[in-house]
Order: sequence, then structure tokens, then C-alpha cells
Amino acid sequence: MILFGMEIPPFMLGAGGALFTEMALVALEYNKNEELPQRYKSILYLIVRAVLALGGGVLVVAHDITQPLAAMHIGASAPVFFAALPKKSPQGGDHG
Repeated sequence: MILFGMEIPPFMLGAGGALFTEMALVALEYNKNEELPQRYKSILYLIVRAVLALGGGVLVVAHDITQPLAAMHIGASAPVFFAALPKKSPQGGDHG
């Protein structure tokens, strides 16, 4: 995909969309009291958020998105998408 005259892989646009969303959340939290919340200082939290961002790239590729803005939107929605995945089937049994 071409964005601002540069060829950018769809995966990167999806992952970038997720990262931009996370950066906006960090900025909002920081602006509240000019201090980062403790969770942003946790390596585990940062790893999980990075994996969710990579998941945004995977979703873009899986859906064969060809428009840069759509790729970024899919990536930005990835954390919400993955959080909404059901943990149990409607019958009450575990998936998997």
C-alpha cells in the first residue's frame, strides 16, 4: 500500500493503527496528572500490548485489506476485537 508516497506493507499499517491507539491512551492518562500509570511501567503489560498490536497487523492481512486508512482502522480496533473473543461457548463449555 502506498501512503504519503511510500510503500508500506499492510501488516505494518495494521500494527501501526494499534500502536497509535495505545499512544493516544498513554497521552490521555499522562495528561490527567502528568504521571504514567503503573501498568505502563510493567514489562508484561507492554509485551501484551505489543502482541495485540501485531495482532492488528495479522487481522489486516487476514482480511486482505487494500486501503491504507481501512488497514489502520482495523489495526486500531484489534485490541477491542481480541478482548471481545468469547472465553466460553454459549453452552458453557470451554473453547479449544
